[in-house]
Amino acid sequence: MIVKALKGATPLMLLFAFLLMAAAADAQTVLIDESFDFDIAGWNYFGGPEVIMRWDGDRGMPSPGSLQLSSKVKLSEFSPLFEAMSECFPVSEGETFVMEALFFAVPRSGDSCSANVVFFKGPNCSGPRSFSGNIPSSPARVWEQRSLLVTVGTANQSARVSLSLHLSPPAGLTTCNFDSVTLTRDPD
Repeated sequence: MIVKALKGATPLMLLFAFLLMAAAADAQTVLIDESFDFDIAGWNYFGGPEVIMRWDGDRGMPSPGSLQLSSKVKLSEFSPLFEAMSECFPVSEGETFVMEALFFAVPRSGDSCSANVVFFKGPNCSGPRSFSGNIPSSPARVWEQRSLLVTVGTANQSARVSLSLHLSPPAGLTTCNFDSVTLTRDPD
């Protein structure tokens, strides 16, 4: 059947099809379960008891299911960053990634949600860490897609994707949902 389809194709069509297949083969998605359709397996919570990480089966884009970070209490003093982090993966200096994420944020004044890549100087996500910059959400209360180009810096050996919620006093009761989070190695 494929041979019949190829017989009618022009050389230009064949070249275009080959280039598409080659580009798809070169790009490598790093995250294992970025859609959150059924669960949030492989993601770990880092932060205090003020925030919970859970799977939200009612809100997702384009299909049901998302990772949700939500604050349980109003805070009256400064709060650290609350993060859901992916599994650790190895990186090489100079390597480039494209990160994309969908956000649905219901923030209170001063609160924010973001996604970024956290790099570690040691293997297995150990040692000092640095951030890649971030993809901030807006308080639009609708699903928004954002993307970021990330390059691995000097002496970084491993990384994790971080989905985060930052609470600023007197804030609280903020909700951030994340879906379709992807991190793909850029072949160029």
